[in-house]
Amino acid sequence: MQWDDICFKTNTITVNRTRDKYGTRTPKSKKSYRTIKIDDILITQLKSYYLWCKKIKLSLGLHLQENDLVFITNTGSPCNDSTLNKAFESLFDGLEIKRITPHGLRHTHATILIEKRIPVIEIAQRLGNTPQMIYNVYGHSFDKIENESVQAFSESVNSKAIQ
Repeated sequence: MQWDDICFKTNTITVNRTRDKYGTRTPKSKKSYRTIKIDDILITQLKSYYLWCKKIKLSLGLHLQENDLVFITNTGSPCNDSTLNKAFESLFDGLEIKRITPHGLRHTHATILIEKRIPVIEIAQRLGNTPQMIYNVYGHSFDKIENESVQAFSESVNSKAIQ
């Protein structure tokens, strides 16, 4: 993601590339190209981080460009997946909580949205997937909701029958 992929005015992030250990390239599918809304808290954090990036670049005699990658190290070079994984590991040192990878945040995001009963089509659009893929990957989360639905219906019918 580059800085010009973030719109601070509309609170959106546009996904139009992917980057991993193999480099930067186009996304896997047409659905992978998307613009998603983000909240004011994340916008505030990104603005603060943007200032940090500007300071780092200036300390190196460089200017932060809109087409610069968002995630950089304190030496100004772009972060790679191993840098992010190491940073995440250091976050968990000494904490007794479940460890998660940066990619794991994607799954956490989807699972939270499912549990909040967000429509599958919306979740699929945010993740750049099809609804079918969401059902395939996160079926266990839908099983929990289905069980809750059965229980809610049963309680409703049984309470009416008793009256």
